[in-house]
Amino acid sequence: MTMLTFAFCTFNRCDRLEKLVAAMRAQTCPVAFEILAVNNNSSDSTIQALEHLSRQPGPRLRWVTEENQGIVPARNRAIAEALGSDLLVFVDDDELPDPGMLDAAADAIL
Repeated sequence: MTMLTFAFCTFNRCDRLEKLVAAMRAQTCPVAFEILAVNNNSSDSTIQALEHLSRQPGPRLRWVTEENQGIVPARNRAIAEALGSDLLVFVDDDELPDPGMLDAAADAIL
């Protein structure tokens, strides 16, 4: 079965995570998908927000912390965490994915 990881890296944006994860979970996709959050060593309430969101219904939210600061180590960690998936799609933590984003990505790749 094909698996897709829908990932974002985040740093001190706990106030945006609920809307972001809700928009990610609302996506339709022709293949199974998980959501992967890479907390880039945030000092705000990001961990608590991710803990809470990971227990909500919908596609699975999995999260990890990357202690090396910066987008490059955070994205590299996402890639390493997604090695078991067939597809990896990134979205930034300051954006909301448009409906149909995962459908379009899967259609273009598969």
